[in-house]
Amino acid sequence: NSTSSAFLSMALRGDSIYTVGHGDLSGRFSILSLNGSILYTQQFSEPNSYYFAITNVDTLPKGAIVLSGFAEYISSSNYRTKGVVIVLDRNLSKTFQKQFANSRGSYVIAEPSMDGNMFVYGGSSADSVLEPAIPPYWQYLAKVNGTGQIIWQKVYPKNESSVYEGAVDLIENTDGSTCLLGLVQNAETGSSFVCLSKIDSVGNLIWRRDYYFDVTANFNPKKINHKKGGGFYISGFEEESIETGHQSPFLWMVDDYGCLEQGCNAADGISERKLKELKVWPQPMSTELNLEIPEGYFGAQATIELKCLTGAMIKQDRIKVSGNIITLNAHEIPPGSYLVYAKIGEALFFSKVIKI
Repeated sequence: NSTSSAFLSMALRGDSIYTVGHGDLSGRFSILSLNGSILYTQQFSEPNSYYFAITNVDTLPKGAIVLSGFAEYISSSNYRTKGVVIVLDRNLSKTFQKQFANSRGSYVIAEPSMDGNMFVYGGSSADSVLEPAIPPYWQYLAKVNGTGQIIWQKVYPKNESSVYEGAVDLIENTDGSTCLLGLVQNAETGSSFVCLSKIDSVGNLIWRRDYYFDVTANFNPKKINHKKGGGFYISGFEEESIETGHQSPFLWMVDDYGCLEQGCNAADGISERKLKELKVWPQPMSTELNLEIPEGYFGAQATIELKCLTGAMIKQDRIKVSGNIITLNAHEIPPGSYLVYAKIGEALFFSKVIKI
């Protein structure tokens, strides 16, 4: 019963379906029966906003409900969006309605945490003014209690080549950490790719993985789930043609450190995208490591990175490719297992190596 409305998300609790979206430029929350009958509807607005949409709904302990989305503010000289979280108690009375980000392009998603609180996460652009004041970085994560008080909040530095980053999903791990799935847009090409970050129990970054395949790819991540036996599934879609809107689903399996695994057969018809294989020797290495560079990259700039399995940077070299072999000095590298990345132009190569 609105002139402009959209259904954006839903959650199920008992015999009720919770739905959220927008109608007539305001956020809408409804409760439906299992046969689709409307049992309850409530509209929400943000003061002075042009448009308000509730994009996510989830359930909290003791029958509470959390709604999250964004409000748009438009003036003759400025456009901004603010991430908004609303919590309703079991009687559907509002516990709080609070803004968590204030920036062009910002949004937030709220969902319950295992300890009875909630996570609020999302993204914002370079002119971000988060509450309370935080430097203008990109991906945002907060732990918030049931009354809206911030227990801790963090922002995470963006990839050096990105123009926009935003968190799209989150999953908690048994060790108290969380994994944050993000969308990244390249500053030079406009193409989008996927990143995965592991965060400790108080919001500190443990490691980050960027899954960047080629200059024309447009990957849009949607969900992260635990994989039986360890590791994670990452799913979403690839926009193969902006002109036609043709999209294909993708499913990746990564290990506990976010590394893409070989031989993924988790779903028929969905192919895993892998980083290009880098040939290295000797295996294991001792005092040096040789990298074989494929043909076609002579004269290109290369960034070679050696990381430990937790993602910490051990060694980084930037060189100009002058032949098909690059040799790294490994004399001072301590024994252990490592990941080797070679970014040459827009191509990214990967291998694993052991130091003895």
